[in-house]
Amino acid sequence: LVSNLTEKESQNSAFVLLGNLVYPRGLPDDEERHFGEAAGHLRNVLNPFRRYEGKLIVAPGNRDWANGAGDGAKRVRNLETFVEEYLDRGNIFLPDDACPGPAEVSLNEHITLIVFNSQWWLQKSDKYAGDFDCDFDDMETEEDYRREILLRIRDALERNKNKHVVFATHHPLASAGRHGGHFPAEENLFPLLPVNPWLWIPLPGFIYTGSRAWLGEIQDEAHPEYKQMRRSLKEIIKNYPNAIYLSSHDQNMQYTYLEGIHHLVSGAATDADYVARRNITGFSMQSTGLGKISFYPDGGAWLQFIVANEDSREGQVIFSKQL
Repeated sequence: LVSNLTEKESQNSAFVLLGNLVYPRGLPDDEERHFGEAAGHLRNVLNPFRRYEGKLIVAPGNRDWANGAGDGAKRVRNLETFVEEYLDRGNIFLPDDACPGPAEVSLNEHITLIVFNSQWWLQKSDKYAGDFDCDFDDMETEEDYRREILLRIRDALERNKNKHVVFATHHPLASAGRHGGHFPAEENLFPLLPVNPWLWIPLPGFIYTGSRAWLGEIQDEAHPEYKQMRRSLKEIIKNYPNAIYLSSHDQNMQYTYLEGIHHLVSGAATDADYVARRNITGFSMQSTGLGKISFYPDGGAWLQFIVANEDSREGQVIFSKQL
């Protein structure tokens, strides 16, 4: 689907890849054991864009940060170098150098893309490693950095308040998927099914699913760190109705109108994961596919979710809405 769309779309288009490009723990150094396998997978992801004529922006996700482990920033920098050298398209991996951003990209005179490295906020180790600078003055605490980042996000939105803005980051503000605390009912009794679909072994899975829903791991909405980030971003972005919030993280497709924010999850590239059909979403689907936002000269913007279709090289539109 992506290959067909990149061939079809013109220079007046852009693709945004929102992280988790290398499972399970990012891109190791080239002398490490698993580098060849990870690099081979990454080339397959990037190959559809080698002849693409539009703009391409790539941002990291939690997996690219070694899923929170100690060498996360190093692996993000490895990924940035690999992507930009392999595609030879200039500075397309943003924000630069494992920094939090935000980075601003002018797509044209009417549309700005703002890219935020949300995993930086949640990362607990290594993010200050190496020559960390990111144009910050010396800060004393983590909260000082976070306040400065939020101020920069607000400033970027304010500068672009008379344009269309796509605010792109890996983590959603709300989700009806697993990271939002939603699990299929059978996993409350058979929690090993995600590991192997044949493991129908009864166990108290409700303890695990309940803890994810109410306490959360750090990659879940219920976790205090994630909750603080969501709340802080929402309080800023809801004041800018020209902005669309684009995210990934859960491996499915969702659209929500959330407190005045058009909010998308478009994270199902190769595998699709569970998503609940609840009132939280205006649309949700457990399927691979992608989201497409089309901007028109009259100021209108339309969202489509597209899935692969054997009868059409451009795929099948399964949801459409004017934003």
